[in-house]
Amino acid sequence: MSIGGGATTMQVALSTLFNLQSLILNRISKLELTYFPQLLSSVADSTETDSATVERLSAILRGGEVNDFVFKRVPSDYYDRSLEER
Repeated sequence: MSIGGGATTMQVALSTLFNLQSLILNRISKLELTYFPQLLSSVADSTETDSATVERLSAILRGGEVNDFVFKRVPSDYYDRSLEER
């Protein structure tokens, strides 16, 4: 990576990553609406355990024919940290 073009290259990569993440989140939302419409009204009112959340998201992903995924637990301030720290 060259010093002069590094920032631009990084910005393009981050923008691409952001767009991909947005597409994934939109897909997950559509899958939730399709397979679990009854959950959407109750999710805001209830507190789910971690295992219930993992089970619910796993079912949604598998229902959308996504079979290769992993959930990772991170500290609550993970996204506040710099990329180098992560």
